Amino acid sequence: MSGATRSLLFSCAAALVAAPVLASTRVAVYAIVDGIDFEPSTFEPERAWISGVFVVPVPISSGLHQAPARGHLYLSLSPANAEATRRDWEALKANAGTGRVVGFGEYWMRCSLVRSAPELPPDAEHANCSAEITVVETDRTRATAEPYPAPSSEGVLGMARTSGTSVGSRASM
Repeated sequence: MSGATRSLLFSCAAALVAAPVLASTRVAVYAIVDGIDFEPSTFEPERAWISGVFVVPVPISSGLHQAPARGHLYLSLSPANAEATRRDWEALKANAGTGRVVGFGEYWMRCSLVRSAPELPPDAEHANCSAEITVVETDRTRATAEPYPAPSSEGVLGMARTSGTSVGSRASM
């Protein structure tokens, strides 16, 4: 593993430690974005191919995240959150290539929207599960777009270090 990759993975891990500081939200994905491509075009995109290093939720967990992984996220637009999702995608594009750690998406979502949701009793129709997002290492010709996690009301958050403490703030566009 190269020094640069090790440094990126360490930065993502450091951002993960900062997650409890974000009191008003639970971040689904922490990322160092290398680049982002929109499909079918940059005008009202329907899908985003995001490259970089990612820390994504552990499926069916309570606030846990997987180890940092280099690869791609291939995400599709949710018609219910189209405007907020496109704002997030533009903020991610603005942060691409900067080496900054950002966080995006809501960690919790309705279990009915999760692929591997556990069997729930009928009275648990509003139960929440962790978002499921897969870091892929393949090219986009073989990838299937997954739904973008529900955008956070804070948008894309930038992780900053001040006085030895990590804090989250809205990432600039």
